[in-house]
Order: sequence, then C-alpha cells, then structure tokens
Amino acid sequence: MDYHGRGKNQMFDGYLQDVIGGVIYWKTKESIVINIMNISSRNILGHIRLPKSYNAKILLVVDENRQPEGRCLKLSCLHGYCSNTNGSEICHCDKGFKYNGHACTDIDECMSSPCNQKGFERSCKNIPGSFVCTCKNGTIFDGVTCSAHSELQIRLNGSSTNMSGRVEIYHPTFGWGTICDKAGMELASFSLGDVICRQLGFAGKRNLRHFGEGSGPVLLSEVSCTPFGDEIYIWDCRHAGWNMPTLTCTHDRDVGVNCY
Repeated sequence: MDYHGRGKNQMFDGYLQDVIGGVIYWKTKESIVINIMNISSRNILGHIRLPKSYNAKILLVVDENRQPEGRCLKLSCLHGYCSNTNGSEICHCDKGFKYNGHACTDIDECMSSPCNQKGFERSCKNIPGSFVCTCKNGTIFDGVTCSAHSELQIRLNGSSTNMSGRVEIYHPTFGWGTICDKAGMELASFSLGDVICRQLGFAGKRNLRHFGEGSGPVLLSEVSCTPFGDEIYIWDCRHAGWNMPTLTCTHDRDVGVNCY
C-alpha cells in the first residue's frame, strides 16, 4: 500500500501503524516486529519487538511534547514538532533538518559529499531530510558509500561438497557474514536459491536447506527476490540494508542451498 493506506504501490506490504513527523511505523502481517522508517530516505531506523502473543493492528505513537497541553500558538514547526514552556516556543526538528530560530529547514547533506568515501559516486541529490546517491555503473550504494560489485563476494560453507552449503557473503566494510530470507514469502524464498546458485556458476537450485549457524554479522536480512529470480546478484534482491539485521533474522535462519 502507499503511505495513505490506499492502493498497492510499492512502499511496503503490511499494516500502517502511525506517522510522526518524518517517521513511519509499520509491520508486515506475519512479523511481531514493528519497523521504524524514515519516510524520505526509506531507511530503517529501528524496531519495536512485540510479545509473541500480541498482534498489533492499531498503534498510537505517543510523544509527550506533541500532546494538546503545551501546544504552540506561534510556530507550526513543519518537519518537526513544537514545545511550549511557559510561553516560550521552540521547534525540535526531525533528523535531516535544523532549527533557524523560526522553522525547521532542510540540511543539505550533499555538502559533505556522503557518497564519495571510496570515489565511486556519480552524483549526490539532496532531498528533504535525507539524500540519494547515484553510483557509477557496476557499483552499488550500500547505505554508507558506493562499492564496486567486484569487492563483494559469495561462497558456500558448512558442507562436504562445493555445490551445497550455508550462503556467506563478503562485504569490504563488514567482512564475511550470512543472509536471512524473508519469512512467509514462499515464491521469494524459492527464487532466492536460484539467484544464489546461478551467481555461483551452477545451473540451478535443488532446494533451500539449513547448514548450521554461521558466524559474524547477518549481512542481508529479509531478502526477497522477484518470483522468477531475475536478479544477477543476491544483493540486487530486496533486503533490509547491509548489516541491518531485523530482530527475527538471527543465525538460526541462515540461508543454505543445494545447487546442481
């Protein structure tokens, strides 16, 4: 659905819980974790874990500074909120904005060239509250910097053959780690193995299996490939971000494959 809870366009699949300033709270139908996401950048800022027996369908996010008492009369504080203390009003701005004494104004993150830590960037576009990096062909933006595909590696481990095992990925910043698939997405999980086996040079996948728990970080969480596995690399599939494991993505969900 979209941010207004209508339509089926591309933002997320699940229950919209609440929107506060530039932050949206939502959860998938199967998960017991509420995701906290920046609306502008779509980066996951954190998670709220619910009790296993509780399924939240309506959530009100409470911030004492935004309640009716102490409401501001002079300032509206778009992209933030206003607090009124004994008649003194001040704006508290969302991340990516700064207070200029009257309102919250956008910070131009591109002034600090956040895309160019390794020299692969093509351009940086400032957007309200965040920025977007466009990388050169053959490189990807991992949420921190642009990295060459050649720096990313994949291997199978935990098996006696080279055609099966636990999937492990190397990232130049985080080292070797594992991946976790998107729970409850049968088609996405099915095609995930096809993408992995083709990337490793095999014809296809026999099945997905668990080959024991790996070590290091869970580098890719909630991985979901297209139903037909059109992606060339496993990191081209949808995921929660590099080294951004969700609470349900632990090593007991490390993905393994049998290839042929």
